[in-house]
Amino acid sequence: MAKTSNQIIEDGIIIKHTCRDLSITQKELADILNLSKTTISDWANNKTPIPKMALMAINLLKTEKECAEFKLMVANSLKFNGGSVQLNVTNS
Repeated sequence: MAKTSNQIIEDGIIIKHTCRDLSITQKELADILNLSKTTISDWANNKTPIPKMALMAINLLKTEKECAEFKLMVANSLKFNGGSVQLNVTNS
């Protein structure tokens, strides 16, 4: 099924937000995905839609970053006190 023009516009937003969220350039995203910078640029500028497999890879990159951030947060929250482990959980 072909994507609608609204879905293609969303693809451009996905690329721009992904690069921003991961603090990487479109060139770096292209390198990570083993694609050309032109392909990423075409997606970002809504010239072509993002294929489903590429979108899945992009979502995995975001999830990987979120997991790394969570792991760091948990590690920073753990306190070793006389051999016991205490977890401090705060709502942010």
